[in-house]
Amino acid sequence: MRTRFARTRFALATAGAAALALPLLAAVPAHAAAYPLDTMNDSMLSASQAQSLGVAGNHLAQFLDVSGSKGAPQPIWICDLEGSTEIEVDGSPNLYVKEYSSEKGKVATLAQQELYSYDSEDAARKAMKTLRKVVKKCEGTFKVKHDAGWVSTQKVSHGKGTYSDGDKYIWVKHVTTISEPGTEVDEHEYSVFQQFGNFIQTMEIDVEGVNAPKLTSSQIKSVTKVSHELSEVWGG
Repeated sequence: MRTRFARTRFALATAGAAALALPLLAAVPAHAAAYPLDTMNDSMLSASQAQSLGVAGNHLAQFLDVSGSKGAPQPIWICDLEGSTEIEVDGSPNLYVKEYSSEKGKVATLAQQELYSYDSEDAARKAMKTLRKVVKKCEGTFKVKHDAGWVSTQKVSHGKGTYSDGDKYIWVKHVTTISEPGTEVDEHEYSVFQQFGNFIQTMEIDVEGVNAPKLTSSQIKSVTKVSHELSEVWGG
């Protein structure tokens, strides 16, 4: 499971957390950094939304402010190729992450929202334009034999869609299997990317573990739906 962020910056751990209200932020300032962190936390992915994606009621929840020091942009991760080549584009210096994770047996489930806050809508549009070009690399099937004796097989695909209100999104799907004698670990991941106003948002569901189940069509539809719901909070 991809874990890119330090867990100590601003973390909130809960077990069976209650659903968080998602207030509509009618007057969105130049960027999300203008809001207090507790407002950011309350306005991002809720426990009930995460549970609709497959996260268990007994879970770990975390809110992270991973904004870059000295204005350094945080990369937007799009996909991995051949298990090691990361496809990314430059994000914004201001990045906020809300995630929920749970485990059942040997399988872990993660639901995660990333919100990249730009200084202007033009900057966000420019970054999304680059993302649309780069995402075309996220296609194909890759098989890698490792010196340690295990084999990883990865299938990556991408596409685009439009919501009923005309908002557009991009999706990327990963299916990865790592095999070694007597053990097989599977990872199924689906991500949605949207640009609205000064923001680029990624919404992701990831299921990983020994014989982890495939993502259902209902889960994939729910990720797409939740992504749109969250964008509306920020005026998308």
